[in-house]
Amino acid sequence: MNDTHIGNDTELRYATSSVFSRAMRWCRNSSLMAAIVAVGLASCVHRPAPAPTPTAPPQAAPLTGLTVTAVPVYRLIATPVMADLPSRLVVLQVRIDSTLDRAVSFSPDDVSFVLPSGQRAVVFDRGRAMELLRRTTLGDADLSYAQRGYNYPPGGFDQSAAAQLSDTVTSNLLSEQAFTNEQGLQGYVVVDTGVPLTTLSGSTVEVVVYRLSDSQPAGGQYQFAAAVPAAPAATETP
Repeated sequence: MNDTHIGNDTELRYATSSVFSRAMRWCRNSSLMAAIVAVGLASCVHRPAPAPTPTAPPQAAPLTGLTVTAVPVYRLIATPVMADLPSRLVVLQVRIDSTLDRAVSFSPDDVSFVLPSGQRAVVFDRGRAMELLRRTTLGDADLSYAQRGYNYPPGGFDQSAAAQLSDTVTSNLLSEQAFTNEQGLQGYVVVDTGVPLTTLSGSTVEVVVYRLSDSQPAGGQYQFAAAVPAAPAATETP
């Protein structure tokens, strides 16, 4: 009797242990699956949306309505030793004509000078341009006089001619005014190119004006022709 009781008790204990183990494993697996699902849902809910790919803003179409021409006429010489060398201070004679059928307003602040690199040079307002003209000496913008093989005054002009030309430039600096297509504007601006340049080839003068009737802008530009490369020397064939 004792042996039979012990055997039955052992079988019951094993059976009971097996049933609870399966239940515990099921509960543990269920909890693990629930945790995985919860984490997955949380990641879906809180995952930030990808940032939009930046796009370059569209370039505005160039303004029209003006015809612009420009000529480098003089250099400003700060010291006598620089009299026959390129200068970063250049005097441009600018002509502006309108093709619009209404009056426009012009300001020297709306004149820009763009170097071939794309960098914008400084265009002086009337007051600072007058001060620069007073403190410097006018020289010829065309330095070819220095290669002509004869004696020449420093800067290409004698002192009397340089003083008269400086007065002419000062009196005709571009200023704020209105004009129509029947009468254009012509005058001078003083530009600081940043470094002395032997040529303005590839540079651009840009001008913006505003219609008096509705303040809408109009504009135009002039680009100095690029230097033409020298043709290669002809070679003799044997």
